[in-house]
Amino acid sequence: DLHRAPGMWFWPVTVVLAVTGVALAWPDDSREVVRLVSPVSERLDFELPDVAPVAHPIGIDRAIALGPPGGVDSVRPLSDKGVYAVRTFDPRDVDDQGRLWTYVAMADGRIVGQRHDVGDSAGDTFFAWQYALHSGQAFGLVGRWLVFVGGVVTAMLCVTGVLLWARRRPR
Repeated sequence: DLHRAPGMWFWPVTVVLAVTGVALAWPDDSREVVRLVSPVSERLDFELPDVAPVAHPIGIDRAIALGPPGGVDSVRPLSDKGVYAVRTFDPRDVDDQGRLWTYVAMADGRIVGQRHDVGDSAGDTFFAWQYALHSGQAFGLVGRWLVFVGGVVTAMLCVTGVLLWARRRPR
C-alpha cells in the first residue's frame, strides 16, 4: 500500500511535473508539438535582423529608464541584434518572473518592440504557465508544498518499487 496509494493520490501532480519538465527541458521540440494544436509566438528578438555592433550604446541603466515603468526582472544585451531585452513585471505574469519583454535599441533608445509571454494564443499561454506550474508558484504556498510533496512521493515510489521488485524476483 505504501507504493500504490501515494502513487494514485499524487499522479495528477506527477503528470504536471513530468509535462512541464519536458516542456522546460526541450523548449524547441515542445513548441513544435504545441504548434500542431495552437499557434505559438516566438520571442521578438528571433525576428530582428542582425546588425553591426553599436559603437556607443546607450547603456543598461538608460535602457531600463526607457522601458515600461515597474520592477525590472532582468536585462539581456543582445549585441548582434542591437537591442537590450528588458524584462519587467506585469499584472499578466503568472509567477514571480517578469514576463513583459521590451526591446530597446542600443543606438538611440527607441522601443523596437514589446511582447508579453502570455501572448495571444492558447499555445503562448501554455508556455507562460510551464515554469509557474513546475516550480509550484502558480498556486502560491499551497502549490509549492504540492510540488515538494510530489517530489518526496516520487522518490518514495522509486525506493518502494525497488523493494517490491527485490521481494518478488525469483531467488
